[in-house]
Amino acid sequence: MKRTMIAASFAAFLSTTALCGLAEAADARGKITAFYPGSTDTYVGAVIKSLKEEAKAAGYDIEVVENGYFNQPNQDQQVQQHLALGEKSDLYLWWPSEQEAGIGSLRALYNTGTPIILINAQPTEQTKKYIVGQEGPDDILRATNAAKMLVEARDRMVKDGGKLHSEGGNAVAVTYPGAYPPTAMSLDAFKNGLEGSGVQVLGSSDEGFGAANGYTGMSKLIAQYKGKGIDLVYAMDDQILQGAVKALQEAGYTMNKDVAIVGTVCHGDRRLLDEGTQYATSLQSPVLDAQLSIKVADEYLKTGKLAQFINMFPNPPVRWNEWKTTKLTDYHGVERTMDELCPWK
Repeated sequence: MKRTMIAASFAAFLSTTALCGLAEAADARGKITAFYPGSTDTYVGAVIKSLKEEAKAAGYDIEVVENGYFNQPNQDQQVQQHLALGEKSDLYLWWPSEQEAGIGSLRALYNTGTPIILINAQPTEQTKKYIVGQEGPDDILRATNAAKMLVEARDRMVKDGGKLHSEGGNAVAVTYPGAYPPTAMSLDAFKNGLEGSGVQVLGSSDEGFGAANGYTGMSKLIAQYKGKGIDLVYAMDDQILQGAVKALQEAGYTMNKDVAIVGTVCHGDRRLLDEGTQYATSLQSPVLDAQLSIKVADEYLKTGKLAQFINMFPNPPVRWNEWKTTKLTDYHGVERTMDELCPWK
């Protein structure tokens, strides 16, 4: 049985001091305000559910302000309203839909003197001066692993008789919106992860989140590159992948014969893994995301500092034939299956 365990950061958390920290959180009760994308997104909705549970268990009051479907202008208006009403918080969790476009709101929150933890985005030179730390997945590692999985998927397809349109195969990427913080770094990491494989990346489409945008983005890539030949597809998450698979099938592609495909985040249609249609995903759990957010918030509110400025939870790659036996140990020391950790649809 494959057992993927949380490494150094988790080992530190399992120290006696850290284990006692959350149990004693009621002694340091305060209010946390979280500015997050909307729970209409499967992953975000699962994060928010777990976030509220973790905050309550740790003794904190929490208010989650949802901005709709990754709507930065709406999030900016919500910050203005929050400040105009004079609402007080002991700490902010800030998950921007567009990090650069939202910097004015981040600065406004910073000017209240309240500490801010950046969520699910990597700090930039502009934003890092306004925050006390960061929490989220390792987007670069996730995309790098996706590249390795796509090479494996190519090799399986070729072994089974599939033909490539170039020596190493032609790839396209269906991504998050271009303005979303992880998009550019993930695409760069994916391309870097393909170095030496012979794979040629023809292009990418950044239509956005969800299966509908995945369908639209993949349809555009098919129209643009069908003449050159598409052999491999990287979808930046599994819901995007759902739409991409539909577009490929409607265009006459047969999975694992004409084209191989990988995704990440484990919040799409699990049947695609069961069937082997999707070669791999990543175990990026909203449960771990929420647990680490509250752990980091609790650490700062108790001590006035963070041991680490960057705090990432694990998101290892998982092949189609591994998901049933893959497990992770969460931040409370409980071993969980992928069914328990992933918000499959």
